[in-house]
Amino acid sequence: RLRPRTFSGEAEEDDVEVWLIHFDNICPVNGTSSDAQKIALLRVSTTGAATRWVRTDARWLSQDEQTWSEVRNKFRERFTNDDIEEKFMRV
Repeated sequence: RLRPRTFSGEAEEDDVEVWLIHFDNICPVNGTSSDAQKIALLRVSTTGAATRWVRTDARWLSQDEQTWSEVRNKFRERFTNDDIEEKFMRV
């Protein structure tokens, strides 16, 4: 099984968009298809600030009705680096 690269959300090079694309590409290779499986994999694919977010800020993750799309969007909102986003907008 392939594991996604870990994501901390702390390093300047941590681009949440690039990481989420990588994560979404790894999931089908591993047979990770359900929302619950993707959310469980996200929990073990984080370090640093992202792990703190998963454990404390995002307590709602443990609710069964969460979809991967909702979690993905909230994760993106929390870890979007405005500097990186600004560079893409200028290109």
